[in-house]
Amino acid sequence: MDYKQFWFGSVIGSCLTVAVRVNSQIIPDGTTIDTSVLGNCQSSCEITGGTAAGQNLFHSFGEFNISAGEQVYFADPGVTNILSRITGVNPSEIFGTLGVSGGDANLFLLNPNGMIFGEGAALDLNGSFFATTANEIQFGDRTFSANPEGEALALLTVNPSALFFNQIEESSSIILNGAKLEVPAQQDITLLGKQIGERPGISLKNAAISTQGNITLGAVQGDAAIYLDNNLELQFSSATLSGDITLTEASNILSSSLDNSDTHEVKLEVNNLAIEENSSITTLTEGAGNGADININARESVKIIGQDDNFQQFLVGNFTPGGNIDFTDSGLQTISLGAGKAGNIKLTTPNLLLDNGAGIISTTRDRGATGDIIVNVADLTVRGAGLLTGSSTFSLGDVGEIEINTEELLVEQGGVVSSSTLGDGNAGNLSITASDSIQIKQTPENSIIPTGIYTNTIFGNGEAGKLKIDTQKLIVQEGGQLSSSSGAITGNGLIPLGGRGGNITINAAEFIEVSGGSKDGVFSSSILSDTRTSNPGGNLTIDTGSLFLNPHGIISASSLGTGTGGNIVINAKNSVELKGAGSNSTQELFINGLTGRLRLEDVQQGLGAFTVLEGDGGNITINTSRLSLALGTILATGTSGNGDAGSLKITATEGIDLIGSTVAAPTFGDGDAGRIDISTQNLSLIEGGAIASASLGGGDAGDLSISATESVEISNTSANLLFSGSISTGSYKGLSFPGDLTIDTKRLSLKNGANIQANNASISFSNTTEDVFPAPLKNLPHSRGQLTINASESIEISGNSSQIGSFNANPNSHISSTTSTSAPASDVLITTGNLSISDRGEISVDSLGNGAAGSLKIVAGSVSLENEANLNGTTFSGQGGNIVLQVDDILQVIDRSSIDTNAAIGNGGNITIGADFVIVSDNSSISANARNLGNGGNVSVTTNDLFLTPNSQITASSVLGIDGEVTIETFPNAERNSLTKLPEQIIEADNYIVQSCRTNSSQGVFTYTGRGGLPFSPLTEYQSGNMAIADLALPDYSPVERQSETERIEIVTPTQTVVEAQEWKINENGQVELVASTSKGLLASQFNSACSL
Repeated sequence: MDYKQFWFGSVIGSCLTVAVRVNSQIIPDGTTIDTSVLGNCQSSCEITGGTAAGQNLFHSFGEFNISAGEQVYFADPGVTNILSRITGVNPSEIFGTLGVSGGDANLFLLNPNGMIFGEGAALDLNGSFFATTANEIQFGDRTFSANPEGEALALLTVNPSALFFNQIEESSSIILNGAKLEVPAQQDITLLGKQIGERPGISLKNAAISTQGNITLGAVQGDAAIYLDNNLELQFSSATLSGDITLTEASNILSSSLDNSDTHEVKLEVNNLAIEENSSITTLTEGAGNGADININARESVKIIGQDDNFQQFLVGNFTPGGNIDFTDSGLQTISLGAGKAGNIKLTTPNLLLDNGAGIISTTRDRGATGDIIVNVADLTVRGAGLLTGSSTFSLGDVGEIEINTEELLVEQGGVVSSSTLGDGNAGNLSITASDSIQIKQTPENSIIPTGIYTNTIFGNGEAGKLKIDTQKLIVQEGGQLSSSSGAITGNGLIPLGGRGGNITINAAEFIEVSGGSKDGVFSSSILSDTRTSNPGGNLTIDTGSLFLNPHGIISASSLGTGTGGNIVINAKNSVELKGAGSNSTQELFINGLTGRLRLEDVQQGLGAFTVLEGDGGNITINTSRLSLALGTILATGTSGNGDAGSLKITATEGIDLIGSTVAAPTFGDGDAGRIDISTQNLSLIEGGAIASASLGGGDAGDLSISATESVEISNTSANLLFSGSISTGSYKGLSFPGDLTIDTKRLSLKNGANIQANNASISFSNTTEDVFPAPLKNLPHSRGQLTINASESIEISGNSSQIGSFNANPNSHISSTTSTSAPASDVLITTGNLSISDRGEISVDSLGNGAAGSLKIVAGSVSLENEANLNGTTFSGQGGNIVLQVDDILQVIDRSSIDTNAAIGNGGNITIGADFVIVSDNSSISANARNLGNGGNVSVTTNDLFLTPNSQITASSVLGIDGEVTIETFPNAERNSLTKLPEQIIEADNYIVQSCRTNSSQGVFTYTGRGGLPFSPLTEYQSGNMAIADLALPDYSPVERQSETERIEIVTPTQTVVEAQEWKINENGQVELVASTSKGLLASQFNSACSL
């Protein structure tokens, strides 16, 4: 049944009945002594007589009604309580004034058939007022009953102790329709009704109840006993709360203090409570006295429904700088306008609905603190409404705490739960415990403030409160937000005021999901801890089973001012999964940073800690079993201002998968980038996944450390993404250096254009590159940017990519340290069991500018370079890099592969090789050449066996400068403590030389020096295990000494072999000498094109 329609009709009917009365209907029933009515009640009349018993005076009436404009007073002979009962069958209709004259007695009115207080109804008494539809009031072991056959009244000398509802009436409600009931300060109003059917026990329509004392409303259903204490206050139990109370049509229950005295309590005990149509329950203090508490206990439900569907206007007008919190819609409200503390609000019910602009609010506008809000419910919904504690601009009072205990909390469609301060007082803590779930979702279009849960300090110097969430499941969707922030950004820009941000602690045992944006695309779903002021932001701590960040989901702790950003700590027992929408959000973030347009809004999905101005960024720590980033998400700490970015530490015990997504610590400004530390079992980067510590401004890049106990796999199949398919640390713009990059694992694999980089490069969007390094820094060694890889089992580098338009100048799989500026390139140190590089794969320490190339040192069990693979220390105009290889077993450089430290203009670097076996074949090379004015580098090879095939070479030359030296040092077989088994038959040279080769310059020469090396026939393929050393005799020279970088090496003269002369030269005496070769390099063979098989 519609309560409003039913009771509207009932009240109108009563009003029409009263309108035709000639005078009041106050008819004694004769059961009390000398009860009489004196005077004309059309103006003013007095009820005298009655039965006295101790401090109690009893009256009994068959009918009791007061018409509009009439005044009826009970004479007080000096008693404490005046108790009146109506023993007839009709409800009492009060449309005039009801009071007590001559004293301060409390007035009790008992009518089990109901009461109606209509428009014009008022109270005029100095004591408290008590109206009930109970049928009996107990006094000790005796009763005062609406049944005339009750106890002898003269014996009821004690205070009332209970009220009994134990008979059936057709109507037993208390209705206030347009009535204004008020009692003096420190006095109480109590209404206790009984619900019959669907009719509420108490109903207020456009009515008001006001006092500085206690206000108690209660409703029961069926048989019930309600007890009173010595102060005549009702003592309810859960078994008695079976009736309903409704407040409609702007009804108001008000407890106010205008002086320095305290107000008391507004208490509602009910089965169901409905507050609608701008109705409210309010307590107010304007002086130094404390405001009254609101205490509501509803056994089934509380519904508070407003009339203003634009709750956003209230939020914008009251929770932005300059606002005073002024709530006028349906709700519960405690207010402090002075030095006194606002009252607390406590609400207990299984189901609470706040809807359509309604609110539960405690506020302060002055020095007084707000009250606390405690909500104990099973199911709480805040839909386009608010549950708030807050302070107005310039107020000094602290904001109270909010405590919510529930099974399920749903905040949706613009709803807000918030403890915030706009003044100098501190915001209160907000604690939510939901045994099942918390959902924050559906930010409406054109919203200024998203649907959310907040603890904010917005304008003054007050500090934000702590936000604590404890639940099984936390879901933030469709532009919802969970935030603790400091400061404000308005249409006029940054407001640099606001205190310290509050900490956020979230415990979600099962999972947390953050996904989706608002319908208008303005807000992403987010969990935020931000500071926009000079004060530090709060920390964000998350403990959960699994964390899911889906498209347009953000978790961030950022500094948008000069304050330090808060830290993020995530502990996820099972997994952390970030999934994007497949857009190039990572690229957009970096491009905007490079061009100076970085904003927090540029991060549309991901997890990050950023600093935009002077403040340092916070750190991010993630502990989980498995971390997965897919489809364009970003996990980052970064800075675009002068503040340093925070560090990023990830521990994922099982594995980390980056699929087209990025883990990064960039700097776009003068602040330094943060450090990245990753610890896991298996790390996989595919489809453009990347890990980067990068400087794209004046600050230095941070260090990057990866420890993967099993494997690191990088495969790049993406295009057009900066840092895609890579692990890198680099300086790309401005006066800065890359950080150190360290990888520890068993197996490292790079495929399809994947790369590991430590770069010092320049990127320009105007097609020009300016050398920003001042002269004192050019070509100086530095301690930053070393690239160290330890892979105990193997490293595999293979494949090239089809990447187009990337900033990566090398599309092939590679490990590199590159400089394109005046600063030197970083050093690279690799330690592994087996290093395999193929299909144009590369390890390089290059210089593309004026800076010196880095040094490359490889310590491995074996090294294989195949199909145009390359170890590269080349330079354009700087010093060429040095390459050192320490190989336990075999070094293979085959199929057009190379080891180079060549220089275009500068000096070539040095190459030092130590290996058991060295094979250089199939048009491959080891070279330290200078192609212009620079000097050639030195090549030193120490090995047991060297195999150099036709068209392969080892050189150290210079076109216009000084040639370098090539040193080959081998050891006799006897020195290897091994025996070599001789062939079974004596070799005949004619069987092993192809006879079709004509005599010619550069004719082939065959020298057999031991077992292996060549096959036993030129038509037979090379057999594994058969090694040989192919040496050509040089002109006779004495041993020489040269100074290497670390030690003096004596070149050992090999055993001479008689060969045919290949060239001639004129010596210093003008004589012609025949020699084997005049080349400064060492060639296995120089075949003439006419020599063919």
